[in-house]
Amino acid sequence: MNRKDELKSIVEKARSELREIEEAESAKVNLALVGKFFKYRNRYSSDDSWWLYTTVTSVTESGNPLAWNFQKDCYGKVEVEEDMFRPSLSDGYTEISEQEFWKAYDGIMFELNARRPTPRAADVKPRRAYKVKSRKVSRG
Repeated sequence: MNRKDELKSIVEKARSELREIEEAESAKVNLALVGKFFKYRNRYSSDDSWWLYTTVTSVTESGNPLAWNFQKDCYGKVEVEEDMFRPSLSDGYTEISEQEFWKAYDGIMFELNARRPTPRAADVKPRRAYKVKSRKVSRG
């Protein structure tokens, strides 16, 4: 083995060890995020923006956070996503209370239910059953 190959081998081992250390550190930080709630100012390329709400539900084997999130964009499009891979929750994410998270969720669900063109089954009153009057049969 020449010196160049020897150095390549040393560098590869060092990079691998460094990656393992960084993944372990990241996993520790991300594990602390499980059960916490966040919001993020989302936008397309325009000036219009809206909140993306997310909560970290678990961490992958490699230490990356999995999140459940929802948003209603500036055009009214509603998205609810489960087990979304979030490589980082540091840049631009603001930690919020559980109450603020669920209040925003309930608000979007209220808007969606208000758009429903027909009454929901739970809101429809059952029809009264017709009573069948019994006839008295005269026996002669």
